[in-house]
Amino acid sequence: MRVSLGAVVVAAIVVGSSKSQAQLCLGAASFSAGPMRIGAAFDVGDQAKGYGAEFAVGRPKGAFGSAGVTSISYDGVSGNATSFNVSAGYSVDTDSKGKAQFCPVAQFAYEKQPDFDEFESSVNSFGLGGALGGIMSSSPSFDFVPFVSGMFVRATISASGGGFSESDSENYGVLSIGAGFVMNHSVTLRPQASFPVGLEGAKPSFGLSLGFNFGSR
Repeated sequence: MRVSLGAVVVAAIVVGSSKSQAQLCLGAASFSAGPMRIGAAFDVGDQAKGYGAEFAVGRPKGAFGSAGVTSISYDGVSGNATSFNVSAGYSVDTDSKGKAQFCPVAQFAYEKQPDFDEFESSVNSFGLGGALGGIMSSSPSFDFVPFVSGMFVRATISASGGGFSESDSENYGVLSIGAGFVMNHSVTLRPQASFPVGLEGAKPSFGLSLGFNFGSR
C-alpha cells in the first residue's frame, strides 16, 4: 500500500507553501538587509504537516534563489517523507520608491515518501508562477509586507515494488496570500494561507515561517 496521489499532492502544497521566502514580492525582508537568509517553517494541511529549513541568496533587485529540506508527516502513516527543493526568481520594482515588487518564480521539489512493506514511492513537482507584494506600512524598526502569489504545479508520483511499477501525474494551481512582519529590516515572521485550485478534494494549507537576513550588504 502507498499514500494516495491526492494525499501526496496536498503534501506538495504543504512543502511549497514554506518555500521562496525571498523578496518583498513574497512578504519577506529585502535582500538589501543582507544578501543571505536562513529560515525555518511549519506548515499544516489536510492530513499532513511539514517542518522545514531553508537557505536563500539574492540581490535587492534582480535574481534570487533558495534551497531547503522539509520533513513531512502524514496522519495515520508511520514514518516521515523528506522533501528537497530549490526555487529561483527575479524581482522587479513596480514603483519608483522600490517599496513594491513583482517576481516571476520557478520551483522544483523531490519528495521521498515513507516505505510501505516492499513498496517505495517518490514525488517530483514542478511549479511556475508569480508573486506581487510590497510595504504597506513602515516605521524605523518595522515593516508590514502583504503579498499574493499564484503558481501552476505539475506533480508526478512514482511507486514500485513486488514486481509492481506505476506513475501518475496531476496538474493544479495554488493561490497564496500572506504577510510579512519585518523587524529591524532583517527578521521576517510570515504567516501564509495557500489554496489549491483545480484539485478535487484538496483543502487549504496554512504556514508560519521565520527568516533572518545576514551578510555584508
